[in-house]
Order: sequence, then C-alpha cells, then structure tokens
Amino acid sequence: MISWSEDSWFAMVTKWIFNGGDRPDLILRYRGRLTDPGQRYTFLLEHSEIGKMEGEGIIGEKTITQRSWALHDSQSRSTFDSLVRLDTNSYQFSSAMMTGHRLGTIAEAGFERV
Repeated sequence: MISWSEDSWFAMVTKWIFNGGDRPDLILRYRGRLTDPGQRYTFLLEHSEIGKMEGEGIIGEKTITQRSWALHDSQSRSTFDSLVRLDTNSYQFSSAMMTGHRLGTIAEAGFERV
C-alpha cells in the first residue's frame, strides 16, 4: 500500500509472506520524501525484524535503488535493495542485508502487476 501527498511526502507499507512458514512475515513501514523531484528520496523505516532504520534512494528510468541502515543497532545492520522494471507489469526485486561489513542474507522476488 502506498499513499502520496502533493508536497512530495509518501508512506508505504509492504508485507512479505514466506512460503513454507519457516520464518515470520516481514513488515516494512516507510515514511519518506522526494528530495530531488522525480529522482532522489529519503525515508524512515520501521522494519519488523531490525527496528528503526533510515535510508535514501534513487529512482532511475527502470530501476529504483535504495540503502538503509539501522538506528541504535549493536549489530550495525544495513540493507541494499534494487527493484528493476522488466516490462509494464513485471518487476524483479533483490535485497542484501549486511551486518557490519559482512554480507548476511539475500532475498529475491518477482512481482507481477494484477
């Protein structure tokens, strides 16, 4: 779910459901603002596993890339995400989580607009 206001503020909530039930759902709540109209944005994020995070993103012609970092986190966790538009209705998502300077977990998903 995404909401948008005329003054370039946005809110977004995503819920990830994992097949097999081997891990709990992941819920991400964003609140952000376009800082360079149409290209760059900053955001605050409530991550259901990590807690409070902040981040920045860039919107390209076919790709949205963003990074975020945990606030007040003893493990120094951060994420790097990329969403690529394959065609009008198809997207590919990839995400990497790092702990300190080490790669931790990755996630990949394909999305289809319905």
